[in-house]
Amino acid sequence: MVKKIGLIVASLALAACVAEDPNGSSSSRNSSLAISSVPASSSSSLAAMQSSSSLAVSSANSASSVSLPSGDFDLALGKQLYETNCLECHGIQGTGTAKRPFPIAGVDYNGVMSRADAGGNMPDGKGPLTGKEYKPEHCVGDCAHQVAGYITAGFPGATDVEAAQELGFSGCSSQEGAPAKRAIRLLTRHEYQNTVNDIFGLDLNLTTNFPPESREHGFTNNADLAFVTARHLDEYYSAATRVAAEVQNNLNSGFIRDALNCSANYHCLRTFVETFGQKIFRRPLEGQEVEDYLAFFTALQPADQNEGFFNHSDRFKEAIGVGLPALLMSPHFIYRKELGKANGDVYQLDDYEMATLIAYTFTGSTPDDELLAAARNQQVRTKQQYKAQAERLLATEKGKNQMARFAIEWWDAGTELIGAKNNNIYAGYSPEVSEAMVLEMEAFFKHVTFDSTGKFQELYTADYTMLNDTLGRFYGIGSGLGASFTKVANNQRGGILMMGGIMASNASTEETSPVKRGVFVREQLMCDPLPPFPRDVAIPNPDLDPTKPMRQRFEEHSVNPDCQSCHKYFDDIGFTLENFDASGKYREREKMVDWATFDILDELDILTQGKVINVDGGDDERYFADRWEFSEMMANADSTKSCMTTQYYRYVAGYTLEEADNCAIENLNKTFADSEFDIQSLLIGITQLDSFSVRK
Repeated sequence: MVKKIGLIVASLALAACVAEDPNGSSSSRNSSLAISSVPASSSSSLAAMQSSSSLAVSSANSASSVSLPSGDFDLALGKQLYETNCLECHGIQGTGTAKRPFPIAGVDYNGVMSRADAGGNMPDGKGPLTGKEYKPEHCVGDCAHQVAGYITAGFPGATDVEAAQELGFSGCSSQEGAPAKRAIRLLTRHEYQNTVNDIFGLDLNLTTNFPPESREHGFTNNADLAFVTARHLDEYYSAATRVAAEVQNNLNSGFIRDALNCSANYHCLRTFVETFGQKIFRRPLEGQEVEDYLAFFTALQPADQNEGFFNHSDRFKEAIGVGLPALLMSPHFIYRKELGKANGDVYQLDDYEMATLIAYTFTGSTPDDELLAAARNQQVRTKQQYKAQAERLLATEKGKNQMARFAIEWWDAGTELIGAKNNNIYAGYSPEVSEAMVLEMEAFFKHVTFDSTGKFQELYTADYTMLNDTLGRFYGIGSGLGASFTKVANNQRGGILMMGGIMASNASTEETSPVKRGVFVREQLMCDPLPPFPRDVAIPNPDLDPTKPMRQRFEEHSVNPDCQSCHKYFDDIGFTLENFDASGKYREREKMVDWATFDILDELDILTQGKVINVDGGDDERYFADRWEFSEMMANADSTKSCMTTQYYRYVAGYTLEEADNCAIENLNKTFADSEFDIQSLLIGITQLDSFSVRK
């Protein structure tokens, strides 16, 4: 125990300046070694404007090349009318806004007039930025004429950013967006295990007993919520000693032997510290660092012995066992930093920080040898270089698996979230089925993104899923499929909204939950967070009569005004997914269960039709007959497309988003739209934002 405590204290002391920036000042975010927990932001968000109010979403081309039409134009008046009626949703120069990402693009005078002068295409309401009332549908006739002239003239004298900020509009001042915040990011369990195994060529399960991460919006990598506890230190030490023992046993194996290329002696210990120290810290060890960490490896050397003491292979192995945990317990390993070097008012991430960020973004692990070599040669410092490395990594199986992991966390549906089900009702459900459901989602996202159309819409409109034998038998779709996942077309399920894992994770152990499923769609897929639960309202429990179908038991939600004001946004969404029971299995009819005996009392038809309100802004109502029509609606909604952008940006950024991030998200939205919603373009496109490589 004394040895363990001494190792922890010493390794922490060696890295006591990990949170200091290169100029000696503390980081603006997470400046202590143990990142303090910060409550997740709960800022409200307005849904994006309905799609009909957008003149174009698919292109970001400037309108300045369009010739000004003939007629009497007062461009100053046009500017004033545009800012009064249009700026809140279409942005300073028609670029759209983060909260309502609908750019005006590729349109001429007639195109503007055909939409604006028609009237009724764009709903009235309160602006999401200033809160002021605006009435764009009333801007017809000469008002529309003046606005169209101003737009097609290229927005002359457009409101500058400073003035717009006074209006409450945080518009983009550059194509790339604003810098992100500086951060020190604790490795997640997933990242820790991948990193250690990749460094030493091992295949160990190291993190089973690590404390689970706090989640925000389904994601486990939020640095604002990550901090080291006493339990973390215990588990880090336990893992480090296990790794050291494995390395001791594999010193003569190909991977480690080839990395060292030396015989057992003191100089080989130094080589070990320098070689694996660079891999562990994701940068070369600096001057005194080599000597400091080498001291851990040579701690067993008696005072009366010289360096030749380590010429014996057993002593060399003992030195590895004593010294390696010090490297693996260092904050330089456990944390990855994004502090950068001062460059005026911002901080530019250096080559090694960028190599680390690219590696963990696109593989969930440490930089490989090629990326470290590029950093050493100062070739990870331009956006073209970022993109090239990202494309290289994304083409690997490890890269594809990492993007599938993003999807699982975006859909908030990992194995631990699906949970157990009551086997009295769902006899075929098992941990193996739950695990297969997660693998189904991963295989589906990878197939759409890398092997099929690659387009966002297919995530919702696919008429197939990916199955292996375990899941095929459980779903009742097929058997004899083998252990690998393969594409299976069917008329039961297809797309995100019919994934067994998503349906099962948004249900109880015994029954479905239309509320959970509807809230999941609104918050995770539409990025439309619901208001906090009202404290001063007595919310009645659902009717528990087992002879009534689920929809009838929740009838109070639609007749009680206190309930209806919120439940109108998500109950119908949940009801249209009632063809999937609590275990994620498809059903044609709903079983009425006596919960005391688990006897089936009756089976009733499932009513799946409904309406969804506020898909793309306003209180517009869109009706659907079943899950297929609703999925088609979601595939073509602007809110779901921009939500995927926001969720991916949140995943890569790794902190609680703030207003300052809106500009970067807005530009990433445009990249996604310009690619006709190609998923790989979105995944790679984030490397081209200033917020990817610049900090403040």
